[in-house]
Amino acid sequence: MIHLSNQLSGTKYYINSLRGQTHEFMNKMHVISGLIEMKQYAEVSQYIQQLNHRYQNEVGFLTERIKVPALAGFIMGKINEAREQNISVLLEESSNVSNVEMQDIVHDVIHILGNFFDNAIDSILQKKQPGRIELKLNYECEGNVFILKVKDNGIGIDFEMQKRIFEHGFSTKGEDRGYGLNLVRTMVENHQGIIELDSQPGLGTSIYVELPCTLEVTNE
Repeated sequence: MIHLSNQLSGTKYYINSLRGQTHEFMNKMHVISGLIEMKQYAEVSQYIQQLNHRYQNEVGFLTERIKVPALAGFIMGKINEAREQNISVLLEESSNVSNVEMQDIVHDVIHILGNFFDNAIDSILQKKQPGRIELKLNYECEGNVFILKVKDNGIGIDFEMQKRIFEHGFSTKGEDRGYGLNLVRTMVENHQGIIELDSQPGLGTSIYVELPCTLEVTNE
C-alpha cells in the first residue's frame, strides 16, 4: 500500500530527483576532500573552477529557459540521476517556461515528467549502451497551454503493447506495476489535454503532451 501510495502521489519522483542531486554533490565533495588531504591545493582550485564553469553552462542554460524554480530544480535532479547511469539529457534550446504561478498544476507537470523520465531511463538501460534523452518544455501564453515532449533512444515499445500502454494495471515490468502511465493519461484528460505516443521498437520512444491550464504570469 505504501509503494502504491508513493507511486500515485508522485512522491517517488521528488525523492529520485533529490537523490540524484545529493549523489552529485557528495561526489564533488569527496574529490575536493581527497585533493585537500593530499595537499594538492592547485588541483583543488582548478577543480572548483571547472565545477563553476560547468555550473554556469548547465544550470545557467536551464534556469534561463525554465523560470519556475520547482520545475527547474526537479529537472536538474533528473539530469544528475541520468548522468550517473551514463545517460545524457538534452534540453532543447527552444524550450521556454515563463516565471508563472503554477499552483497545483506544478505537481501534475512534475508527476508526468517524472514518469516519462523514469520510463526513458529504464528503456535505455535495457538497451545496455550509452543513452540520450531529449526534453522540450514550453508554456504558450496565447493558448494558455503547457507543452512537454520527452524522447529517448531506448529499446522502444512493441506495436501491440502500444495499444495497451495507458491501460490501468498494464505493464511490461512485472506485477504491481502499470499505474504510472494510466495516471498520467487521467491527469491529461482531467485538464482536457492531449497525449501522443510514437515508438519504434529498437530505436526509441517519444511522448508528447499538451496540458491546458490557468496560470498567472508574473513580471519577474
